Amino acid sequence: MFERFTEKARRVIFFARFEASQYGSPYIETEHFLLGLLREDHQVAKLLPEMKTIGLIRQEVENHIERRERISTSVEVPLSAECKRILNFAAEEAERLGDQHVGTEHLLLGIFRESQCFAATILHADQIGLTKLREKLQGLRSRSGVAPTSVRVPDPQKAQQILDSFLGALRDGTLKEWRDSFAQDSTFIDASGKHWHGREEISQNLETLLAPFAKRNAQPWNATQTCSGEFLWVSTFTWRNVYIAGFSPLDLFRMSVVFGSEDGVPIVYLIQITPIGRAAEGKSAAT
Repeated sequence: MFERFTEKARRVIFFARFEASQYGSPYIETEHFLLGLLREDHQVAKLLPEMKTIGLIRQEVENHIERRERISTSVEVPLSAECKRILNFAAEEAERLGDQHVGTEHLLLGIFRESQCFAATILHADQIGLTKLREKLQGLRSRSGVAPTSVRVPDPQKAQQILDSFLGALRDGTLKEWRDSFAQDSTFIDASGKHWHGREEISQNLETLLAPFAKRNAQPWNATQTCSGEFLWVSTFTWRNVYIAGFSPLDLFRMSVVFGSEDGVPIVYLIQITPIGRAAEGKSAAT
């Protein structure tokens, strides 16, 4: 069903999955969906008469849910029944508006149609009303003349090139040249689980965050590449001979790098470092 979804709409689903995994949820619930939507497209907030900041919404979510142990981003987290209905509603709203593709604005309308869900409660959908939201969207479009965004599929070859550039920058100590490859709302999760948000914060700390992987003996191996939903291009490495404070020299680490595409250019949305175990005692990690 996602072939009709714009790049931004598909990215919302990815970010919603990421939010669910960080809260340890076995399902992508509507609150994760809302966080993903606002993280991907701040402009949808203009459709609402009054909008809380994403920080306040996140606090409201955390006050409502039971936070569990984080789930690895490599583990598939399915959509809840409510989220599946929201996606179907979004597709119907696109058809109602005569749009060929399903965008972030249609996802917001889908949340409003699932009026009893937690995300709709956060947005006070019952007070705003679906009809008023539709009318405002149509009014904004008629004034701006903005047409729906077309689906853009990232080029795996270009994504491979930027990944090779990243590994080369680690080897050569030229990470400064690689900073602009991060998306504006990208995330870096270090081995201790600390989150670094946004291109600016990540860029300022990039050399420090990746210093253990730039050491001469550090080695990526057992690499896998996948393309998810014809939108996200994911590369995962296991690293050995990485020395990080608080961990053993024998510890192994998984690095997951998630790419998408903006105007045809591969962009990094997420890097996550995860400790995954320990190499066998007495066995050289370089072999």
